Amino acid sequence: MPWRSASASLWRGGTVREAGRAQLVHKVMHAPMPAAPPGILPSHRRPDGDKAVDIYMEQGGEGPDLLLMLHGMGATGAVWSPLCADMRAGAGTRWQGRWLAPDLPGHGRSAAQDSYAIGQHAASVARAVLPHIQPGGRLMVLGHSLGGVIGLALATGWFGVMPHRVFAAGIKIAWSDEELRRMETLALQPAKLFPTEAEAQERYLKVSGLAAVAGAAASVAARGVARGGAGWRLAMGPRGNAGGQPPLSGLR
Repeated sequence: MPWRSASASLWRGGTVREAGRAQLVHKVMHAPMPAAPPGILPSHRRPDGDKAVDIYMEQGGEGPDLLLMLHGMGATGAVWSPLCADMRAGAGTRWQGRWLAPDLPGHGRSAAQDSYAIGQHAASVARAVLPHIQPGGRLMVLGHSLGGVIGLALATGWFGVMPHRVFAAGIKIAWSDEELRRMETLALQPAKLFPTEAEAQERYLKVSGLAAVAGAAASVAARGVARGGAGWRLAMGPRGNAGGQPPLSGLR
């Protein structure tokens, strides 16, 4: 299981104990934080090197409890927009605490990272979320597909946070050799450019599984694309397909 060995090297041990957690909190809270636009949690120091990764994150609510919503591969945190709108309005939801909806690394408005293995995803998400966890509050994780696997990885406690509950949906469990080879091939291809933003958004909605969602908001589609050279491309680059088969057997 590649992510297991990666996490061991990232955190210098199988389990993050309280001393390690305190050290991690200190590093996050005292790292240089340059100015960034609203919504960006700037320059959280990556645990695998000197580079920094910016995690775009929408947030709201109040109270000690925290709901972390993690989207699937190819999508962005904007897929949670209807739920976020309900929580902002205090209607149609029973959640009474705070909430965070990040774009995963390499997706949407978040910066890319060198590796897209589950362990690296979990490490980056944990580092960005840790400053938002309040003493005595519960961390609840709601994850779809890739986001669900990352939530299960966080639940191991290896990454400095310990969710109270993880709700994971839509995780692909069975992978054929052909599917894995196709993902590897996609990861090595250059990003496809589209002449117009509308065409790129149409492709994004198909890739993210949102094409069949009636009334998908334009803002949701807009977060999934970016300018690239002489055209438009999907915000998630091809290397995002290089995560491999999720190590579900190690997350039981």
